[in-house]
Amino acid sequence: MNDLGVKDFDMAEIRMIAQDLVKLSGEDEKKFLELLDKLDDLEDVQAIFHNVELNED
Repeated sequence: MNDLGVKDFDMAEIRMIAQDLVKLSGEDEKKFLELLDKLDDLEDVQAIFHNVELNED
């Protein structure tokens, strides 16, 4: 990374980023949002990654 001018790292990680988003509707979207809420409540879960396109309503 020295070629890019980066000399110090605080953290390095690899992430798999989805190329395609999935659109859920109706009951499926509601259940998915409930799942996200339950995962977020768990202390052991540090990050949640998904490829679902969420409405910002």
